[in-house]
Amino acid sequence: MAGRMARHFCIAQNFILPAMRLRRLLALLLFLPAFGLAAVLETADISRGGNLTRDLQLREISDIVRPYVNGYVALGTYYFPLPGQTQLRTDYGVHDGYAFSQRLTAYFGGEIGKTGISVGGLYWLERNGWDSEDFILFPDYGEFSLVRSVQTAGLSVYHNKMQTGFAGGVQYVNPEYVSRKAYVYESDSLFGWGHAFWGPFALQGSFGSEGWNMARAQLRLESKELYGGVSRGWRTYLPNLEVATYRDASDSLRFFWEQNLYRQLLYAEVTAYLPDYGFYSAALKFYPDPSRIISFEATCFRESDGDLVWGGGVSFLFFRLAYNHAGDIERLFGTKGTFVAEVSFQLGATETQFFGRNAAKSAPMETSTKTRHEQGSGYQKPGANEPLSDFTATGIRREKIE
Repeated sequence: MAGRMARHFCIAQNFILPAMRLRRLLALLLFLPAFGLAAVLETADISRGGNLTRDLQLREISDIVRPYVNGYVALGTYYFPLPGQTQLRTDYGVHDGYAFSQRLTAYFGGEIGKTGISVGGLYWLERNGWDSEDFILFPDYGEFSLVRSVQTAGLSVYHNKMQTGFAGGVQYVNPEYVSRKAYVYESDSLFGWGHAFWGPFALQGSFGSEGWNMARAQLRLESKELYGGVSRGWRTYLPNLEVATYRDASDSLRFFWEQNLYRQLLYAEVTAYLPDYGFYSAALKFYPDPSRIISFEATCFRESDGDLVWGGGVSFLFFRLAYNHAGDIERLFGTKGTFVAEVSFQLGATETQFFGRNAAKSAPMETSTKTRHEQGSGYQKPGANEPLSDFTATGIRREKIE
């Protein structure tokens, strides 16, 4: 009995107690910034969130609707344990509450027979804003709340071998609740969008009842094995460039540059708004595997007054933890000075492979061992119950057949 108790104590000491210490550390990281360190959110930034969300969804679509991609599923929701982490400033003072972003993404497609032509359908949904209470399905609709949903739906058709395709559909913005005391009035809005690509070039645009809203051009020069390119060599070090223009923005041009620095594992990214704002953000991202399932990121974000905000984050398959990450500052209405925890999942698929968003290669498959036995008239050689050969699967690659 004493021995059993001693073993149980060792298990608790070696496993349970470290896990408890880890939970306490995460709680400390999340709770500490709530006491006067986090930046207060402005109502104007939350009002601009609808247009920004539409653009973020179209950017993600341009990464997903590509040759050989048959599916993509993603979801995400931020978590803040205390309302002081995302306070809101209005004409009536500073209010405790929760900035939120809840996202669901689904894209599925497949080849028609053996024609080489694939068709697919997509649906992007994000519910975001600010509310006086934390929630999952049913908002509190408080006195200074803004709760909206942004939906993007469409169809795609493309030819894998010819590297050519098109997608298009609609975007719907639904303001569920907008406090008249704090925000500019919002109404339901419907937009159309289109995306076309051929080889490394892509064009994308959106339009509404008043005409065009956004136009984007992309030049994806980096060769990626996942989309029919090469797996190594100088072509994998070519840059990816993007320029977008917006009708209703004073700085109407958005420039984006992405560069592979080392074996499609280490990337640099820079974003700028011209002609007036200039440098907007930069990131250095390390992926332990080119599939981009896991990432470690360091970022820099430039505020309107010129101050630089440094931060970073780490992403796993189901969880993110970040601090002052440029992507979170942009998506979550300028949230700074607080740790961000996010339940996050994103995974794409071809016919036989899985990968993260905009990955260069598929994820390595789980190692498996197969056993073969001698077959015959009941006679088995010595050791026939042991594996005669081991096969290790490290990933299935698509081979180009000329």
